[in-house]
Parts: sequence; C-alpha cells; structure tokens
Amino acid sequence: MDYFRGETKSPAAKASGTIPGSTNLPHHSFIKQQNQVFYLDQDAISDKVNNAELNPQARTIAFCNTGHWAATDWVRAERTGGLPGGCAL
Repeated sequence: MDYFRGETKSPAAKASGTIPGSTNLPHHSFIKQQNQVFYLDQDAISDKVNNAELNPQARTIAFCNTGHWAATDWVRAERTGGLPGGCAL
C-alpha cells in the first residue's frame, strides 16, 4: 500500500505516486499458499475484481512502481477476472 500511496518507491523507479482515481488491488491478495507452494486464488481474484466495481466492458490498466507486479496482475485479472486491458510501467 505504501508504494500505491507514493510513500515508498523502488530505486529503479523515476518517481513515486499513483494515478488519481485508481484502485489498489495488491498482488499478494491474489495468491494463496498450500503445502509450501503458492497458487493463484481464483475466488479471491474474482472477488477483488468484483468488489472493486471495475467495468468489465472498459479497458483496465495495471500499473505499479516498476512494472513487474503490474504485468503479473494484469495477466491474472485479464485471464481470471475477465477484464480487458493492458499493463503500464
């Protein structure tokens, strides 16, 4: 959350902060651990996307401080949550 609010930034990032009006869906909330292995939590992804009230007909952009988590989150949301969109660095 501190990255989303702009309180922290990666040394690789040129600037900190967020996009006004954006919604924070932390990547760690999309995974679960079972028997020391991490899995995508399909139900959690669907719940988070639905609770965020994102429009499945509108383009959704995933972004983060460096682009690493944004890329994986976009794939998760697009493939599991059914959202069209893209990834921004």
